[in-house]
Amino acid sequence: MVTMLGAVGSGSWLRLLPGLVVGGIGSGLLNGALPLLAVESVPPQRAAMGSGAQQTFRYIGSCAGVALTIAVATSADTPARGANLALLVSAGLALAGAVSVLALRERAQGLL
Repeated sequence: MVTMLGAVGSGSWLRLLPGLVVGGIGSGLLNGALPLLAVESVPPQRAAMGSGAQQTFRYIGSCAGVALTIAVATSADTPARGANLALLVSAGLALAGAVSVLALRERAQGLL
């Protein structure tokens, strides 16, 4: 997200390219791994439940993320400032999510 700061004001789509490539690679890796983890994390007789829960939260998160991004981006006085603000909020949420996952992972490993 941070690599795309200032891209809207620059007037060149090439300014977006590094961030889009990194985001695309990350998204591609997660799209393959998350359904597998969702099914493996539940007992075999509950595999459909794990897959359904993962898909439900994935779509709810996507919809909420798009709505939040649009709300933040349109709250600024110019499109460039709005885009930068939305990118910073997205980067902050991604960082908070990563820290939460690491903290919960350590906690979960301590319980095993």
